[in-house]
Amino acid sequence: SGGDLKVEDYILDARCQVEGSVVVSGGKGLIAGGSVKLGGSLTTQVAGTAANVRTEIAVGVNPLLERHYEALVKEQEKHAAKLAVIKDGLAKLKKIEAAKGCLDQKMKNLRQQLLEAAKSLVSAMEANKVVIRELEADLGEMEKATVTILKTAFPNCKIQIAAAYMILEKQVENLSFRFKGGEIVANHLSSGN
Repeated sequence: SGGDLKVEDYILDARCQVEGSVVVSGGKGLIAGGSVKLGGSLTTQVAGTAANVRTEIAVGVNPLLERHYEALVKEQEKHAAKLAVIKDGLAKLKKIEAAKGCLDQKMKNLRQQLLEAAKSLVSAMEANKVVIRELEADLGEMEKATVTILKTAFPNCKIQIAAAYMILEKQVENLSFRFKGGEIVANHLSSGN
């Protein structure tokens, strides 16, 4: 989903990727089995099952932003490799020019093509750097995402916030999980929640 997702009953053994937040309310209010990956926060009544079925909840992990970020990083690597080849070609032309005193017209044309290709690659890499910095800032903001369990979370639930994760070893109730100081911390919900 490219936005928020509201589920009125349950998510069972699903593979969900959500750009925004997820709320599972009403009916069973249950997430059990599978994985739910989202960029925002998650609120559910129940996570996992009494049978300890692995249920993975990852918040602050926007799958769409991550894919875009990873694609840009790979593109930067390809551009850098091409730029290295171009620089190598220009260095060889420079050696030929030093040895011969000057380049023939074919070699001059080749040098001009290489210079234009290098300029184009450098321009594309600079534009990508700006977008990558913006995406890194957006991805860093995702550490503010939370997981709220209004009733029960069972053992074998994996809770991930940004890059930190924990696997529940015992049943817990009425908790909110958040990222603090490089790890996930849990706080009991107040009676008003």
